[in-house]
Amino acid sequence: GAGGAPRARQASPGETGTEASSRREGKLVLAMVGLPARGKTSIAFKLRRHLNWMGMRTEIYNVGNYRRKLLGAGQEHGFFDPANAAAMAQRQAMAEAALDDMVLGLRTKLDVAIFDATNTTRERRAWLRRRLDEEFSDPPEPGCEGADGGAEEASGGGAAAGAERDWVDVTAAAAAAEAPASGGGAGGGAGGQAAVRPRARAGSNASATSDTPCADPESRCQLVFIESICTDEEMIRANVRETKLKSPDYKDMTEQEAVKDFLRRIGHYVAVYQSVEDDEDCAYVKLIDVGRKLVAHRMAGFLKARLLFFLSNLRIAPKPIWVTRHGESEFNVRELIGGDSSLSSRGVAYARRLGAYMDKHYPPGTPLTVWTSTLRRTQQTASFLKFHRPIAWRNLDEIDAGICDGRTYEWIAKHMPKEYEARKNDKYRYRYPQGESYQDLAQRLEPIMLELERIDTPILIIAHQAILRVILGYLHDKDPQQCPSLSVPLHTLTQVTPKAYGVEEVRISLG
Repeated sequence: GAGGAPRARQASPGETGTEASSRREGKLVLAMVGLPARGKTSIAFKLRRHLNWMGMRTEIYNVGNYRRKLLGAGQEHGFFDPANAAAMAQRQAMAEAALDDMVLGLRTKLDVAIFDATNTTRERRAWLRRRLDEEFSDPPEPGCEGADGGAEEASGGGAAAGAERDWVDVTAAAAAAEAPASGGGAGGGAGGQAAVRPRARAGSNASATSDTPCADPESRCQLVFIESICTDEEMIRANVRETKLKSPDYKDMTEQEAVKDFLRRIGHYVAVYQSVEDDEDCAYVKLIDVGRKLVAHRMAGFLKARLLFFLSNLRIAPKPIWVTRHGESEFNVRELIGGDSSLSSRGVAYARRLGAYMDKHYPPGTPLTVWTSTLRRTQQTASFLKFHRPIAWRNLDEIDAGICDGRTYEWIAKHMPKEYEARKNDKYRYRYPQGESYQDLAQRLEPIMLELERIDTPILIIAHQAILRVILGYLHDKDPQQCPSLSVPLHTLTQVTPKAYGVEEVRISLG
């Protein structure tokens, strides 16, 4: 309005007051660090999805995408050689473009931005910190003191002690054949000749009005580096196969050519890689083999603590997540909502087909985690699985319809027209009298979401329509308002497989 009152925004699924905490703590930049094929982009995607779920408006700024957009795909390994001065200047320009867009996003709409790049040298990280300090008026929080000091620039090409020095063994000879790099950082480094453009301290002259970006007094910016270190060669090989060989950069190469080129690209980064250290005076998290070990430094604060808890449960190895509604129930036949009815004859037939299908794909000795709700219809649907015992979660129980439980929607429209219209107008926030809303449901499912991130074996979830709408909305990184309208038909098995750049979904009709 004319008085500059802030405009309301749409709530996110798991939002429980986190927004207020984020406003107190200011904006947050998460900068990825690490060699290629260490799962950085996959981690970034999962972070964005979970932070959006918490109510943090989050976007990813992937420097590689800027390169492909500006120069096209297909840059060979020589482009990433730190001795290639022309390429270094181009790569620095792309990092600048990504950072400019990120700053604009933070000023206008975002709570959190993820800067997805290798950032493998102290010089590059110091550049990023200086730029953020220049862009935001308030000084960095205590975990980021000394943005202009305490971060020595890299001289020469050697990596600091403790830097990661591993790559896929089958082509190690090809990478080792590369001449030692010299000069600034490769892909993560800002480049010895790259000048940092001067920036006005944008927030210092801003007036606190609704149409002035970042006028909020809490609009300082915190920076956290998230470094992914991988010492597991099989995990690296899997990452190369799963993501890098399917990249547009290698669409015109054979697999053998792509592997050879990509490992040479990694070699350029290895030659100058410097792991994040305490004397860089900034908050950081190191993920070692994504789940085996976690090191944290200066991660105090509400949002950072939540972030740390999420990262400690994170796994990036692709695993199928199977979801299905229970078989048709007696209440489904009568079009009644809620209840704890048993399966109909059609529902029992579906349960048999589901059991046979899953037993074929997951025979004895094959890992499969099976979850159901505590309600009879889901447990009866799981009863024909021969080889895997289900675990019942109360969190997976269907949405509580309150005083409308056991009614039809036709009855509600006739006898409770105001409730019927309220639900129709805002299905996500509508709460049944003495019952739940979809937003309540999303908060109830937070432990389920964390378990989905933590478990590294295939999972089968047998649950209910509203529950699976929320879970699928989370997995697909959907806007919360879309969850109640997602299609989850009866007698259909859905396989969702997380990938580095999203998820793949396959639906199998067993009806």
